[in-house]
Amino acid sequence: MRKAFLCILCIALITGTTSAFSASIDSQNQQASPESPALFSVEVLNNGQETQAYQLSHTLSKSGWVYYDTSKQIKPGESKIFNISVNPGESAVQQSYNMDLFVQELRTGEQEKFSTVVNVDRQKLINVKNIEYPPETVDPGEKFSASITVQNLASTILNDYTVQFELENRTESRNGVAFAPGALKTYSFEHQIPQSSRPQDKMFSVTVTQDGDQVTEVTRTLSVNQVRNVTTVNNRSGNGIRTTGILEIRNNGNSKVSVSENVTLPGYVDPILFFDEEPSYSASQRGERVYTWNKTLQPGEEFSTSYSIEYWIPFILTIIIVLGIALIREITGSISITKEKEKTEDGYKLSIQIENRSSEAKDTVKIEDFVPNVVSLIKEFEVAEPEMKNTTEGVELSWSLEDLKPGETRIITYKVTDKVEVEDGLDLPSAKIVEDGKTVSKS
Repeated sequence: MRKAFLCILCIALITGTTSAFSASIDSQNQQASPESPALFSVEVLNNGQETQAYQLSHTLSKSGWVYYDTSKQIKPGESKIFNISVNPGESAVQQSYNMDLFVQELRTGEQEKFSTVVNVDRQKLINVKNIEYPPETVDPGEKFSASITVQNLASTILNDYTVQFELENRTESRNGVAFAPGALKTYSFEHQIPQSSRPQDKMFSVTVTQDGDQVTEVTRTLSVNQVRNVTTVNNRSGNGIRTTGILEIRNNGNSKVSVSENVTLPGYVDPILFFDEEPSYSASQRGERVYTWNKTLQPGEEFSTSYSIEYWIPFILTIIIVLGIALIREITGSISITKEKEKTEDGYKLSIQIENRSSEAKDTVKIEDFVPNVVSLIKEFEVAEPEMKNTTEGVELSWSLEDLKPGETRIITYKVTDKVEVEDGLDLPSAKIVEDGKTVSKS
């Protein structure tokens, strides 16, 4: 009886010390990188008589790298696998990381521990953490900056790297400053777009090289904006005799421009207006005249033209005209005489016009005329009766006009009748002004 009791007690003790589950680990791939994760699997076998819940946990310090099945329900006598994936981030430093995995039966608290290693392998030991790019559009003369922040992914201090910025014809290289594993270092670049830059695209690039191998190269396009800046100067000055003006147009922008500029002047000056370069066109507008120049200017190009209003020209012309009139009067005499005939029913009416063109009064002006025998003189005179002298060829007439004032005009008229029919019309002699027995003017 006693022996049977001892046997039952031994079996109970053996059963009480046997684990209710068993687990094993399979390290499929302990090498990890951002491109290729490390893979592990833990298989759990339920050795008990009831369905149990099992939980998986880990101690890796970089918890954000680990992806796994947290818990599973397993029936008696069955097994299930917990899959674990370790994905290091872009900032992971190249080194080995210890990781403990724990499988725990939730009802009893019983657990098993597996210790393993995750080996992070980086193809490049420099990581570009951040890039501050230049602006996408810039103006001529504008200053801007760019920067790049790099991280040491090696397990040791690193200094065998370079950072190179390039824009337009400028290249700026920086030798890397030593920095610790996981540390960050920022390099900056400043640049000013030339004031003379035309609208165009420029390529910005930054390249990181480590131990002679290119780690990264990034590019960005900058567009230089089109700037329109046209200045115009339109000045005028004069002294009453002559007025001068100047029109200047300058393209201060960075691209070709077409401009149209006007100069507005009184319409009456057009005949005495002279241009250094003739306008493209002109038009009248409310008593004024608008002169327009159309020009196409390259960046930095300037157009200039001048003009003058010569007010002295009309004065000179007036003087010339006055002198000409005076000269003509001097040549033709200070007193003019004209003779006209007018046909009447029974003959002709003759009119002699005398004008004092001089600036002085004439005390006496003697007028002589002749009436040929082909006509008969009607001795009826409206203004003044002349002295008459008969000759074999006709009648000589003579008038004495007194006190002929400057600018005064007097008219003498008389009539004649035909004696004979003249085929080609009557042709009478000229009347004349006589001074001191000399003819000074004829009609």
